[in-house]
Amino acid sequence: MAIKPSSTLAANLKSVLSGDSLLPLLRTTPIERISTPASSDAMLEVSMVRLDALCPYLGGNKIFKLWGYLRHYLASGETRPIASFGGAYSNHLHALAYACHFLGVPMVAYVRGERCNDLSPTLADLEALNVVLKFVSRAQYRAKQDAEWRRLQGDYFWVEEGGGGDLGTLGAAELGRFLRSELTYEPGATLSVMLACGTATTLAGVLKGMSGGARENISVVGVSALKNAEHGLVRQVESLLGNVDPLINWRIEGGFHCGGFGRLPDYLADFVQNFETENRIKLDPIYTAKLLFALDTLAAQDVWPGGTKITVVHSGGVQGRRGFQL
Repeated sequence: MAIKPSSTLAANLKSVLSGDSLLPLLRTTPIERISTPASSDAMLEVSMVRLDALCPYLGGNKIFKLWGYLRHYLASGETRPIASFGGAYSNHLHALAYACHFLGVPMVAYVRGERCNDLSPTLADLEALNVVLKFVSRAQYRAKQDAEWRRLQGDYFWVEEGGGGDLGTLGAAELGRFLRSELTYEPGATLSVMLACGTATTLAGVLKGMSGGARENISVVGVSALKNAEHGLVRQVESLLGNVDPLINWRIEGGFHCGGFGRLPDYLADFVQNFETENRIKLDPIYTAKLLFALDTLAAQDVWPGGTKITVVHSGGVQGRRGFQL
């Protein structure tokens, strides 16, 4: 299976990784006006940052969370295989596999669960890219942070699950700087940025990038895709921020998991289909679908005054739709 770069990002990945900033790449990102029924009724001005449109393989927030890891790997002269973790439909593993393929770096993927006779489309892509798949039990997967467990696996350059951690916030901070530069602030105006959360690394990076001066009436809202995880995600954000005070109001909404991680109930599937028909933008069912559902629900509750400008971040992951009936 011959896989070739089909975008500027993929074709020039080494150049992107050697640069000191992702802002030139971000300035090529489409920003489009969108609407949902309740946001229109509430007279909200909603725009979407289309990170999904940057590249079919590396688009979304994954390349931003991988930027710090891959820059460090290349700058330090590493030659070890890169290893990371994820599930059968992991957007993170999918993007990392393509990045390693384009860079000529060997990769090992630790996959939660047993190998099935028929691989998921995501894992089939990984095998086509010559990624070594290692299936581990859920108990072993929970031990993945243990240093001795990792030592016994082999000599690898480890990338945290989902591109999380301090290295993951470096590229996400670039996204925060971009968002801050794009926000048209007028005294008295209400502005909000919304993004989905899995590890909360992107949220922490965005807050870092937007720091450096308080602005009234600006908020950043993370929408958790996981059930009962908001308190842990808040602690994770605070840990990743360290001594950085973003000087911006932020919170994590935990009521829009729609039954749990990876769950797509009928009402959410209907919402996605209606949104896509109206806006002609495909959503991923795990993160961005819940983000837009949260926006619509909160708008119906009059959380924001009319005229509020809301910027939502499409974090990509559309390849994961192949595991759902959409």
